[in-house]
Amino acid sequence: MSKTVAFDVDGTLIDFDDNPREEIIAKLRQHAINGDIVYVWSGGGIDYAQRVVSRLHLDRYVDAVIAKQRYPTLPDITYDDMVIKLGKRNIHVGPFEHEERW
Repeated sequence: MSKTVAFDVDGTLIDFDDNPREEIIAKLRQHAINGDIVYVWSGGGIDYAQRVVSRLHLDRYVDAVIAKQRYPTLPDITYDDMVIKLGKRNIHVGPFEHEERW
């Protein structure tokens, strides 16, 4: 059964020096290959997030670029560099990756 998965941009798909975080990009690709619905969002807005998705050549893996916190349904999994609760399961990918449990 496919899941809905959302990835943040800044600090998650790219680091704060604007470099791709390959280990997180690999997770995004794997979710897409597994048949999951993949969203990308950013506090910087949809246009900004779309530019990053295109620059990273992820268009074919991403189902939609959406406004952060304005998703069609609550994502099953979120990946973010901040400790947030925006999905059913929230994975913090800051300096030390771990799953937050609330």
